[in-house]
Amino acid sequence: MLRGLLTALAAYAGAIGAYAVLAPHAFYVNVVGVDLLGRYNQHLTTDVGGLYLGFALLFAWGAVTLGRELGRAAAAAFTLVQAIHLGYHLTHLEPFTVATGVEEIAALLPLLALPVLVVILTAKVPR
Repeated sequence: MLRGLLTALAAYAGAIGAYAVLAPHAFYVNVVGVDLLGRYNQHLTTDVGGLYLGFALLFAWGAVTLGRELGRAAAAAFTLVQAIHLGYHLTHLEPFTVATGVEEIAALLPLLALPVLVVILTAKVPR
């Protein structure tokens, strides 16, 4: 189960990161709501893409090695990033229609839920 979760996180973060790095303007225009929250900035978009690719690498490494501590640390750090990310979006819904706001938040929830699940699953159980 841990390998599956880490692989899913690697794929999810890798897809987001690759899109933002390889096609930053398309990412800005096509990802739900990104264009509604400020002017296009290629530097910022590719930096965020690099952040996601870095996490994808950590998750993939953890999935291959089943390094419990690596997976847990990467998931805990990603949880922090995604909690801040989700918090921002929850408090900046003004430019969205209700449907677009719901779609955006629904797309962000798995990015928070999956790493939380990894943290829970890798907790040391007292013997």
